[in-house]
Amino acid sequence: MASASIGTRLGTRIETGSRHNLQCRLDKARFVHGLSYRDSAAGVASVAKCTNADEELRRNKVKYMMHKDELVVCTSHNLLGAGTFQKRSLPYPHVITTYAGLADATIDYFVELCTLDATDYWTRIKRDATTPTGDEMKKETPDLRAMGYSMGVAYAHPHSGDTIGTVQIGGLITVQNGAYEMHTGDLVQWYVQDKEELHFNADTGKRLNASSKKVVMDNRQQHYMRNSGFQTPNNRQCGKDSVFLPKPYYPDGASYMDKLRVFAKCVSSAGKFEKVDILICTQSL
Repeated sequence: MASASIGTRLGTRIETGSRHNLQCRLDKARFVHGLSYRDSAAGVASVAKCTNADEELRRNKVKYMMHKDELVVCTSHNLLGAGTFQKRSLPYPHVITTYAGLADATIDYFVELCTLDATDYWTRIKRDATTPTGDEMKKETPDLRAMGYSMGVAYAHPHSGDTIGTVQIGGLITVQNGAYEMHTGDLVQWYVQDKEELHFNADTGKRLNASSKKVVMDNRQQHYMRNSGFQTPNNRQCGKDSVFLPKPYYPDGASYMDKLRVFAKCVSSAGKFEKVDILICTQSL
């Protein structure tokens, strides 16, 4: 069992004079597209109806905005090399910190691809890129790549505030750990909260061929998540949900996408959902 991290024991954050920052813009267009898709899928179970995507981004600005210390992923291009968002002239990298604004079909397709080895992955990509998939939103699945961690706030809609925020893309930083213990020297990958946890061993974080048991937070772990501004099972009324979190990378049984999602190295051990110090070696660049 991992001992409590330095940040957890002392209530401090790691500091470094050598860090690399980049200005990024929240991807409003992709949110609007994903939320609008729910209008046509409102009768489908688990798909919430959104009558006005633009208004949704303004009314629930905290749900879609970039908060400080959140894992930021790049959405500038699509996985299948086609679709509405494939060719865009972007002065800033477009990013998101939550998949709450994406269509369910989009994020579910991404998670499905994350379970494949390299051969099956490229076979699937080539097949779906050239043949109808039966679901147009699969064509709009973003090629999600870790950009770094947010240093401030930014909003999805310009009426709510500044849509451009600073993202640390390299250097040491203290962040919120995910559902798996980390140890000094571990390579760090990111995963999709709630959607992917059944694909990993609940105790070790290693990828499984069969479904695992769902990760259960104790009161101490929920306390850490609430302090970082995230929702917990006992507090669904406030906080951020549907986010991206870090976990240790294990080569044994890793999928092709697991290897691609390695973006940092752990520099101090930490328990589940505690604060952890990592060295970012950005995946997106």
